[in-house]
Amino acid sequence: MQTIINSKGIKFPQSPFNLLQEIYITDPWKILVCCIFLNQTKRAQVDKIRETFFRKWPTPKILSQANPEEVVEMIKSLGFYNRRSKTLIRFSEEWERGGWKTPEKLPGIGRYAMDSWKIFVEGKLVKDPSDHILNDYMEWRTNHH
Repeated sequence: MQTIINSKGIKFPQSPFNLLQEIYITDPWKILVCCIFLNQTKRAQVDKIRETFFRKWPTPKILSQANPEEVVEMIKSLGFYNRRSKTLIRFSEEWERGGWKTPEKLPGIGRYAMDSWKIFVEGKLVKDPSDHILNDYMEWRTNHH
């Protein structure tokens, strides 16, 4: 079984789910951006824009200085694009500002993002995550770790 290592050096078994959290395991900011993308949106829609998005805005500093209209244009297919654009930029501004220990108070971070943070950044086993795919992942990981 292949192992992946996150930004804190925690090792994880590579799951068969190909989760975005695993793809971006070394970059907690990108994990949370993907969670914001996935809010009320299907993974297939996110997959169509995420690589292009991260090529244009690869860091929180760069995204925090982005033109909101350009962000809207890039993420339009995800829905809620005006609100999501503002949230992504504000989230990145707050991320860059720092002073936070966990991201729960950052713009756009709800339970799904916090469950993802606890699992993939902190390496915790979360009981009853808010999302079905995270539940499937936790069940798989409990049986394969």
